[in-house]
Formats: sequence, structure tokens, C-alpha cells
Amino acid sequence: MHGPHKFDLTKYKNITEWMNKCQAEMKDYDEIMETGAQLWFDDLFAVIAEGKEIKTYKNTSTIIMGITLYYMSPSPPSRAVDFLIKELELDAELKQVNLLEKDQLKPEFLALNPTHTIPTLDDNGFVVWDSHAILQYLASKYGKDSTLYPKDPENQATVNNRLFFNATTFFPRMRDYAAPVFWGRSDTFSADQRKLVQESLKWLDGFIESSGGFVAGPTLTIADFAVAASISSVDVSMDQML
Repeated sequence: MHGPHKFDLTKYKNITEWMNKCQAEMKDYDEIMETGAQLWFDDLFAVIAEGKEIKTYKNTSTIIMGITLYYMSPSPPSRAVDFLIKELELDAELKQVNLLEKDQLKPEFLALNPTHTIPTLDDNGFVVWDSHAILQYLASKYGKDSTLYPKDPENQATVNNRLFFNATTFFPRMRDYAAPVFWGRSDTFSADQRKLVQESLKWLDGFIESSGGFVAGPTLTIADFAVAASISSVDVSMDQML
């Protein structure tokens, strides 16, 4: 594999401090970010290299109470929603969707989400997809007394701004940098795409500084779940590609 692959996050003081805060404050941070993802990445590479069947890892600590999350644990958007489910202590069933086996194209899944994307949430028959929309929905419905999704227009707009930054800029740039090598379409990381990621990291560092310690303010919000999943997942995937 050619070219630099890792990003030295120590160059970004505010991001480094913020990631430490996220690890300290987000419930089950290490389990969601490392343990589950590592198991899946091991199997993903086994599938790619040898055609082995992927194991299914289900969250057995949850109780079925009408909320079902269809997800794939290496997926940053999926793990962002998993963070919020843990934070709100929701009773939910987490179902892995094996993208390599095209589970997302099965009729029963298409009936839920015709765009066949993950994560997809089914809340007692109400279905919503796109991780950012799911985060907003769950926080609004089940986190009514929480500061995770502020109710005042200004602070909520800041959270939305950071969510959309992650959706349209930060995560796509991270994905586009890693995906070609991850899926075997290239053995070289793009220098141009790397510059775009570095630009995004610089912006994020500034957001954290101006917001007072977190992505969208002085306290943890759903925007932190989205961005933390994006930035940490790239480190995991690129480690595996070496």
C-alpha cells in the first residue's frame, strides 16, 4: 500500500481533547468503537480475501420493546445511532444487516427502506433512515429533558449545522479517502483526497474551539455522536488495511 494513510490527530489540539472527552462521557464508547467494529472488520477482510461467511454479532444486552435498529457495526453512521440508544437507555433490538451478502436488497428490508441504506430505525411501525435523521428523531422523542438536542432555536441550529457538516463534508471525505483501498479498487491513497480530509479536520478543530469543548457547544450533543463515529472509524479501518 502506497502513500501516507494515517492522520496525526495530535496536530489538532482541540480534536484530541474532544476525543478524550467523548471516550469519558459516551456510554460504552470502547465497546461500540473498538470491540464490535474490530470483530466485524476481521470478518470483512476474511470475506474479501477468502470468501468466508461473516459471523453475526447481535447486541444481547437489549430487550425488544418495539424499537429495532437495522445496522452494521463497522458503519460509522450505524454506530452514531448506537451511541444515542445507549445514552438514552432505550430498550431496542439491534439487527446486523450484512451488506456483503446484500441483505439490504432483500424484499423484507426494501419494504422498510426502499433506498436500502443503513442504519434504518423501526419504532413501533414508524420507519426512518439516515443516521442524522434518526439521531434527531430519537433525541426529540425520547430525550425530552436532555441537552443532547437543544430545544432553543439557536443552539439547535448549531447542532443541526454540525450534523449536516458531518453528512455532507466530513464523513464523505473520510469515506472517499479510505474506501478505494478498503474495497481493493486501489492500492494507493489519494493525495488530493487526503488534503480534503485535512481541511475538514482543520475546520472541525476550529468548531470545537469556538463551541467550548464539544462539536456543537460546551456539552455533549448528538452531533458529537455523529462526528466521533466518523473520525474514529477511519482509524480502525485504515489500521486493518496495512
